[in-house]
Amino acid sequence: MTIKYTLKVEKPNTHYVSVELWVETAKSMGKTNFTMPVWTPGSYAVKDFSKNVVDFEAYSGKEGSPLKVEKTAKNVWCVDAGEKVSLLVRYRVYAFEYTVETSYVDTEHAVVNGASVFVYWEGHEREPLQLEVRGPPTWRRVTTSLKRVGGTDDAPLFEAPDYDTLVDSPIQLGNQDVFEFSVRDVPHQVSVYSPFSFDKSKFVDHLKLIVDKAVSIWGQIPYDRYVFIVEVLGDARGGLEHLSSTHCLTSIVNFYSEEDYRRGLALYSHEFFHAWNVKRLRPAVLGPFDYSKEVYTKSLWIAEGLTDYYDDLILRRAGIYGPEDYLERLANALNQMISLPNRKYQSAEESSFDSWIKFYRLEETDPNTVMSYYTQGAVIGACLDLAIRRHSERKLSLDDVLRRVYQETYLKNGSGYTDEYFEYVCTEAGGRDAEEIFRKRVRGREDLEYSKYLSYAGLRLAPKNPGESGGFAGIVVDENNGRIIVNQVLEGYGAQNSGLGVGDEIIGFNGLRVDAQRLAGLVRAQTPGSRCTLLISERDALKSVELVLDPLPVFEYRIFKLEAADESQKGIYLDWMGESWDKPLVYKERKLVKPRRDSFQLDGFKYI
Repeated sequence: MTIKYTLKVEKPNTHYVSVELWVETAKSMGKTNFTMPVWTPGSYAVKDFSKNVVDFEAYSGKEGSPLKVEKTAKNVWCVDAGEKVSLLVRYRVYAFEYTVETSYVDTEHAVVNGASVFVYWEGHEREPLQLEVRGPPTWRRVTTSLKRVGGTDDAPLFEAPDYDTLVDSPIQLGNQDVFEFSVRDVPHQVSVYSPFSFDKSKFVDHLKLIVDKAVSIWGQIPYDRYVFIVEVLGDARGGLEHLSSTHCLTSIVNFYSEEDYRRGLALYSHEFFHAWNVKRLRPAVLGPFDYSKEVYTKSLWIAEGLTDYYDDLILRRAGIYGPEDYLERLANALNQMISLPNRKYQSAEESSFDSWIKFYRLEETDPNTVMSYYTQGAVIGACLDLAIRRHSERKLSLDDVLRRVYQETYLKNGSGYTDEYFEYVCTEAGGRDAEEIFRKRVRGREDLEYSKYLSYAGLRLAPKNPGESGGFAGIVVDENNGRIIVNQVLEGYGAQNSGLGVGDEIIGFNGLRVDAQRLAGLVRAQTPGSRCTLLISERDALKSVELVLDPLPVFEYRIFKLEAADESQKGIYLDWMGESWDKPLVYKERKLVKPRRDSFQLDGFKYI
């Protein structure tokens, strides 16, 4: 049996890629289906990639005569090959969407993410295959984690053991810069495309640090070679994990200041950690993949959320973050968990299961009803880690739990874990505290005693600015050409109780015409409990709304040291943060870190 793809970028200014697929068997094919995925692993949303396919044609093998093609579903083409034992499929894909889930071609370079470009031959997804790649003559490089087995410099030939591996191996074409380093004698490649100049050597050195610290958690390297495909652009952010590579988009702005640069490295730490957590240590349902429909799991808080916990922790272990940097990031996740109503509507498991219909489809109601499994998992991870360290008297940590599950599932027989088994290993290591975490927050919608878990390391959680006061309406507004439009209304606050709704335009406050800045200042200046009158326009109809202001909530928390700590607390802090508890925490005053994956920013100046 032969399955060979040929990928061509011939006229990059058109933003199209051309694909040929040659298939050959020992017996007649009859009617056979070729299917385009509707989603790509790592991004749990239906993308309908087939919308970009044009000119789908099929030809008989040696004769090359056209075959009948019938489209039987939005992403399925049925080819009637009759008695033929081989055929050629040809089609083009419009590739001009710059995300890590899709493909992009311009006059300088191209990035191909396989699920958005390659159809699969139904029933043969587990068969080995080859891929030939051809770019314009002026493009000198093709970067991918696929194994090269031949071809020429102009048309390199790669192989994959199955379709899963093909679409799990993004391809970068162009004249990108390529750097190499080794960790434990395993080669790693960094392929960077950017129209901007920045210190690439420093960046690669930091990636090597990240790789080294991540590998030390797992104790072994599961791939023969790893590739970072990096695009540094004017305005972009995103990353997607793959089996032996990652594709990351970063804004050049992240390189303008040391602070932004260091924070931006969390993206690479996150995606690299996925080489174990989700690509190999995975929920049982995530692989082999069904590309034709949604694949549901309650475990994304583990796959993504615990990875979110470790991406910052790895930067701390590598010395890229100080303890203050790490604890500020953790406090930001806690801000999300404590300050908004959404935590009351989704447990970590519920958030994971509903990712297909909620998390990737952002709505104005999200702060009220959608609680990110990234954020929940990061906070749960910190609590579990501290609980395990305390229960085991510093003999174990969350690292040990992940290694055990990894060894007992993937390394043992290539399988994934069940939710029940993962919980069992956690609770065996973490005792009653771990049981409480799973009952209250993994399966439930209750708040955890965050200060209790932090206290195990001699820490406490408290408002960043205690005593800050003022009025609060509970809205977020956009200002567009001088018009103040309400785009979020928080549940349980005065604005919702007054009848103010999303889409309303606010014109005046207590008889005074206002812009967004003046409105925020006037609301903040009021005493909680004050009655105010808003002049609004609701679908062009003017009306007055009576609003009773609430007290200003605490939107920003910070992690501080306890006044005193015993030897156990100091020891856990030392093990966790890699630094003596007796050394003071000194925070830099700066703007609140923006959440990376939520649709809102906790900031007293944005919420009015």
